Amino acid sequence: MPIFSGHYLPTVAYFQEVCRHTTSNLTIWSKEPYVKQSYRNRTYILGPHQIEVLILPVHAPKGMVIQDVSLDNHERWAINHWRTIETAYRKSPYFEHYEPYLAPLFSQKNEWLLAFQADLLKILLRLLGIKRTICFSAEAGENPTAYLHPKKPELWPELRPYRQNFGDQWIPNLSIIDLLFMQGPASIELLEAKA
Repeated sequence: MPIFSGHYLPTVAYFQEVCRHTTSNLTIWSKEPYVKQSYRNRTYILGPHQIEVLILPVHAPKGMVIQDVSLDNHERWAINHWRTIETAYRKSPYFEHYEPYLAPLFSQKNEWLLAFQADLLKILLRLLGIKRTICFSAEAGENPTAYLHPKKPELWPELRPYRQNFGDQWIPNLSIIDLLFMQGPASIELLEAKA
């Protein structure tokens, strides 16, 4: 059984792996050691002038497992993240269609990283039309997303390019919201297609 890592607004490649594994559950490893500078608390979107990095501020001492990592709510990260997303995608073809589902997640009280990841994942799966039940496992298993790391693009799978909001050069493996806001209901076809 595949056991996925928890990611913040996961990448397109993450969802390709979800589609590739045709189980009825999407199981997240709750006892995974927290990895700094990874997709666990960061995501990448395409802004008007550059790639924007959205980083969730967390309390995660060395050796802590993901289920025990709390979000630092002293900062106004949720408001700032949503404003950055809105600036980057407001004019994209499907932003207004999906905004009512995603915006509320950035105005709710979020205490735990894993719970926030799961809330986002549940909505994203629904918007993409992927039928999976999210569950958690304390046990490790085959992790199809273990190779995904923002600092190791050479390990990313080849992705089929799609039109993006800014620039002439296609940027691979951004957050799934980049694909969703640009392609809407056709996103699932790209996720299931070979590069």
